[in-house]
Amino acid sequence: MGDMADFVNEQVEDEEDLRLEFHVGTLSDQEAFDAGIIDERGYERIGYERIIFIKEVGPGACPACGGKTHLVEKGQFGSFYGCDNFPKCKGSRNLK
Repeated sequence: MGDMADFVNEQVEDEEDLRLEFHVGTLSDQEAFDAGIIDERGYERIGYERIIFIKEVGPGACPACGGKTHLVEKGQFGSFYGCDNFPKCKGSRNLK
């Protein structure tokens, strides 16, 4: 292959390695953000799609819509359980 193709292949392999490290927990959220793996809300970037990487399922349903909840570690006032239907639903539960 040419130099450009080799460069692109190396970039893709590096990103795949970082993504794997993030999924197994050896890459911190800040490192994943800096590498462009997740955005500022903790959503994983995959092309033009965004999927949420759920680290811990929350207890009970969302108080606003009844949906499932998950642990959010980057809230303005600390960690909390947020609704899986965010941004449509802004429901949350405090950690207890």
